[in-house]
Amino acid sequence: MNVYSSPNSDLFWEPATQRLLFVWRSSAKRLNEEDVQAEFLRLLSFVKQYGAKTIVVDGKLYPYYGNFDLQGWIDFEFLRLAANSGISRVAMIANPYEIDVLKKEKLFESSELKQEYFHDVDAAIQWADKSN
Repeated sequence: MNVYSSPNSDLFWEPATQRLLFVWRSSAKRLNEEDVQAEFLRLLSFVKQYGAKTIVVDGKLYPYYGNFDLQGWIDFEFLRLAANSGISRVAMIANPYEIDVLKKEKLFESSELKQEYFHDVDAAIQWADKSN
């Protein structure tokens, strides 16, 4: 069920598995760092509203992988806030090259939150839904 749509992203809620699927649109390339952070924080507001337990982020169209400041904010701040909001799993979908870079740069570690990278949406959803 689509619960949010903007020119830059869509958000889908799956109540049976308590999963939010966040999909970046190609128009997100026009966003600045603060706007990207606002999109991630909006996602967390839906986590609280729906009581989500897992998040899948389809970032194949996300244009900011080379922005290490922003990636650091996601790794430290966003994932910490997600874990504190009760999220147990975050699946990130990216292109294969970005996955290799992200795995090397993975900074956030938590016993409460598992994080994994995928290039396939179905595999990411299947992994995220394992916890429910």
